[in-house]
Amino acid sequence: MTETNNNLFLNYSEANLITYKKTPKVRLLMVGHQEFLDFEMQGSFCITDKEGNQLVEDFASHQKWRAQVDAFAPSTYQYILFVVEVLSEQEADEISEDLKAKGYEAWHRQCGYKIELKRGHGLFENYRYRVFIGPVPNKQTARGIQTELLGIYRSQIMKVPYLPARGYLEITDLQVASSHKGVRHLRVEPTEKDSTITVFGILNQGKYVPYTFHHAIEFHIADDGRLFLVGEMDVDEYVIGVVTAMFDPDYPEEFLKASIVAYHSAVLSNLGMIHFNEPYDYCRSQHCFEFEWQDKVDPKIKKIMKAVGGKFLLKNRIICDARQHPLCGGHTEHINLIMNRSKIHADSGRYDIEDTKNMKLPKNLSNETDAEEWISSRPSVLCNYRDNGVEGDYDRYRQDFRWVVELSRLELDQIVRRKTEEDIGVIFDIVPLRRGGSGRLLEVEVLGSHKNVLLMDEQDIRSTLSETVLPSSLFRIETELGVDGAPSNFIFSGAGKGHGVGMCQAGAVAIAHRGYDFLAILKHYFGQVELVSEFPSESKEKK
Repeated sequence: MTETNNNLFLNYSEANLITYKKTPKVRLLMVGHQEFLDFEMQGSFCITDKEGNQLVEDFASHQKWRAQVDAFAPSTYQYILFVVEVLSEQEADEISEDLKAKGYEAWHRQCGYKIELKRGHGLFENYRYRVFIGPVPNKQTARGIQTELLGIYRSQIMKVPYLPARGYLEITDLQVASSHKGVRHLRVEPTEKDSTITVFGILNQGKYVPYTFHHAIEFHIADDGRLFLVGEMDVDEYVIGVVTAMFDPDYPEEFLKASIVAYHSAVLSNLGMIHFNEPYDYCRSQHCFEFEWQDKVDPKIKKIMKAVGGKFLLKNRIICDARQHPLCGGHTEHINLIMNRSKIHADSGRYDIEDTKNMKLPKNLSNETDAEEWISSRPSVLCNYRDNGVEGDYDRYRQDFRWVVELSRLELDQIVRRKTEEDIGVIFDIVPLRRGGSGRLLEVEVLGSHKNVLLMDEQDIRSTLSETVLPSSLFRIETELGVDGAPSNFIFSGAGKGHGVGMCQAGAVAIAHRGYDFLAILKHYFGQVELVSEFPSESKEKK
């Protein structure tokens, strides 16, 4: 790997390749782009900066402090292509060498962490190896390489910080006006068990409120010269926040148990995997998992956490990447087609019904004709609440089983031009090229008067063809023509919401109402899995 490649992942990715003594801590992006942040410490702490300078050593504080940026230089970004993920370094090295022989600047990176087990039981390794190409100078070049790799790899284009924002941060004791300056970031870490840090003014459920941390926090410099805050927390604490953001406590108890176990598994499976070269594991947006909190945890959620807290799934002796999505539309999707992950981590996509024998189903939803017929119908699948008799306040699922989004050609011209960074001219047509097992579009070509653009990623398709994001990539396209014979409107008629991988939450709620317990729900979506509360006593075999 060249020095240039190394710089793409300097510092932050290395921090994730550590050995945890106990359950890993989640590093969460709590808030971004703040002029300043006030916080209060109770107990004993130390403060360090990115260069390892210890600004304050083991001091006691019960005061309010303020953090702000003193001086900065913004991040430098580069484009790279994430080619494939494998489970052995040898395989990653072989793929990298093969790509190099074809003329690509390829390299691979180890991601993940390992857990120290009880004394005498060794280590459990949650490592994976990812192959990349790049850096490349712009998105257009990245798209060209992505097209060349089609038929061999389903690569994903990534815009990553080549060098993170740099500068100086300052924290000031607001009562005695003493201050400390550090380089790149400031880390405030408790040195006693019961010490806490409360940060004020964090957006939560539409209001700006405080959040109290029991582990370290870090203040970092954002690209615009303002602050962002990273907080560390236990996995269970994080999962409670995700469930609080996503579900009403009145949802079926067995569904909530299943969802909590699945979230716990997915969080553990993906630590250090998603935000490349960023100082956090997850953000609070739909890109990762939404996160909210209440003053007190709901009693029902607290009871469920007591029953299943700390439990997660193993599949093939590996932590199951038990992803969830709101609504599959009738068929879940294969994880390898959407997330560049091996199917060994999770079960393959399937029709979301209890018994396939008594229902006439399309032969192949990857076929364009079958997929369009499926989208236009309302099959009796688990997430079809209108026909399967599920009652309750589930409007969020009912409204997205089948949906329609309409955009004028002029609107879409501007959106696609802005998001692809390509001057496509006037859009003449949008052509589906490839679908996955659920019927979700994996490749789409946008035909323009100046040039055509190929979209080759489910998320890229959904975001490029909408001002925000389309509910899913499971859609068909109709074109309305104007009086001049040119397209005037594009109508996207679709099904489901989300990427479609893993557990369909609407379907899981439906079978919970039918009496399934949480483990039966999980096995319906993830196949043969093992429910555990601690890591296996032997490292997974390198494959």
